[in-house]
Amino acid sequence: MDDHTEIAETPSVDDGFRHAEPLDWARAALEQRAEGIEVVDRASLRLVDLNAAAAKRIGRTRDELVGTSPWSHMEGGTQASYEALFDEVIKACPRPLVSERRCRLPGGGFLDAEVVHTALRIGDSWLMVVATRDITDQKKQQVRSALLSRAFDQSHDHMLIVDRESMRCIDCNDAVCRYYGMARHDLLQVPPWTLGSDGLTREDLEREYDDAIAVSPLPRRRMAPTAGSRAGTQAVSEEQQQAIRVEGRWVVLITNREVRERPTQQAQIDAIQQQLAELTRSNDELRQFAHVTSHDLFEPLRMMSSYSELLRRRYGDRLDSDAQDFIGFIASGADRMKRLIDDLLLYSRVERSAVPLKQLRLDGVLDDALANLAHAIERSGAVVERGPLPEVMGEPSGLTQVFQNLIGNAIKFTARGTRPRIYVSASEDEANWIVSVSDNGIGIAPEYFERIFVVFQRLHAQDVYEGTGIGLTICKKVVERHGGRIVVDSAPGQGTTFSVHIPKMAA
Repeated sequence: MDDHTEIAETPSVDDGFRHAEPLDWARAALEQRAEGIEVVDRASLRLVDLNAAAAKRIGRTRDELVGTSPWSHMEGGTQASYEALFDEVIKACPRPLVSERRCRLPGGGFLDAEVVHTALRIGDSWLMVVATRDITDQKKQQVRSALLSRAFDQSHDHMLIVDRESMRCIDCNDAVCRYYGMARHDLLQVPPWTLGSDGLTREDLEREYDDAIAVSPLPRRRMAPTAGSRAGTQAVSEEQQQAIRVEGRWVVLITNREVRERPTQQAQIDAIQQQLAELTRSNDELRQFAHVTSHDLFEPLRMMSSYSELLRRRYGDRLDSDAQDFIGFIASGADRMKRLIDDLLLYSRVERSAVPLKQLRLDGVLDDALANLAHAIERSGAVVERGPLPEVMGEPSGLTQVFQNLIGNAIKFTARGTRPRIYVSASEDEANWIVSVSDNGIGIAPEYFERIFVVFQRLHAQDVYEGTGIGLTICKKVVERHGGRIVVDSAPGQGTTFSVHIPKMAA
C-alpha cells in the first residue's frame, strides 16, 4: 500500500467536524458570546434556549429558565406587550430592532443594556433571538462626556485645543467665539499663532507646545503683561498649556483667563496702609467715645441713685409695698448701670495702647485678685486651691483682672447648694506657660465656646446670674495683648477649665 492509499484510509479531523450536528456548532458559538442570548418561540411564547450569560443576568440556571415566559424576567413586562413586540420584530424582518432598557440584576442593582431583537423563520415557525449587551460603562462615559462638554462650553475661561502636528485649531469653547466675535467653524480655520496679541510666530508656538509636551502631565503656565493699563494698574493674561496624548497624537489645551486689570504691588501696599490708617483712626474715635460717654453717664446715674435713696429714707414709712418695690427697681437698675459703665471704662482702657511689660510673679498677681474677691469668696464659702505659678513678663493690673474675672465667674456660675471649688495651676509646653483655672460649676456647652468671649454676650438671664457680659472679653483682650491666647474646655454639669497661654519668649 502506497502512501496515498494510507492517507486516504486514515480518518481525518475534518471528517469529525463534518459529521457534527449543526446545533452543536450554534450552541458552542452562543456560549462564547459575552452578551446574553435568548431564543423565544412565537407560537408558545416560551424560552426555547439561552446561553450562560443570559442565565447569569437573570439569576437562574438554563434548565430552570427553558420553557418559562420571557416577560416574567423583565421589569414591568406583560404577555400582551411581549406579543406586540414579537409581532413588530416579525414585521421588521430581516432588519433587527434595537432598543435600550434598564435590567434589574439578581443582587438588586441595575445595568443599562442594548437589546437587539431579530426574527428568524424556520419552516412554519417564527423564533426571536434577543441579544442583550451590557452598556452600563458606555452610558456612564456618555454622561461624563456630556458633562465635560457642557463644562467646556460654559466655562468663562477661553479654551482652545490645537493639534501639535498640524498646528491647527481643532476645537474651542463658546467663550473664545464670543471674545473674537466669530462662529466656531470660522474660528477653527484661523491659525492659532494669529489669535494672540503678543506677536508670537508659528515657530514660537511650536516651541512652547513642545515645552508643554515635555512637562506633561503637568501644565505649562505663563503670565504676560499687556498694554492699555490705567495708572496704578497692570493688565495681565494668565495662560495654561496642557499637553494631552489622544489616539497616538499630541494635542494642547490652551486655557486663557480673560484679561483683567489688577493693582500693581505698590498700589496694593498704598491701599492697605490707607485702610489700616482709617481703621486705627476709627478705633481711636470709638474708644474715646466710649470713655467720654461713660464719664458723662455717671452724673445722671449718681442723681438717680442719690434721689432714690433719699426718697426711701425720707418717705419710706409713708409708702406702700408697691412704691417700695418701685424704688428698689430704680436703685437696682442704677447699680447695674454703674457696673456696666465701670466695665466699659475698663474695656476701653484695655483697648488702648499696650502698657509696658515687666517681670512679675504670677503668685503675687493671684494674691491681689483673691484680695479683691475676698468678700465674694467668704459669702459663697468658695474653696480656692493653688499650685506654684511661674514668673512672666506681663502687666500687673491686666493679669490681675484676668484672674479676678475667671475666679469670680467660677464662684458665680455654681449650681445652687454647691460649694464652689476652684483650682489654679500652671504647666508648660515648649513655647508657652499655661495657667489654668478649673472649677466645679455648671459648665458651658461647646457651641458657646466662641460666643462667651464676645462683648455683651450672656448665656443666662440677669435675674439668674448677674453680670454685664464683658468680663471674658476683657480677659481675651488682655491675654492677646501679652501675645497669648485663652481657651476653654467644658461640658454642661462637668465644670469648666480656662487655660491662659503666655509665650515664654516674652518671659
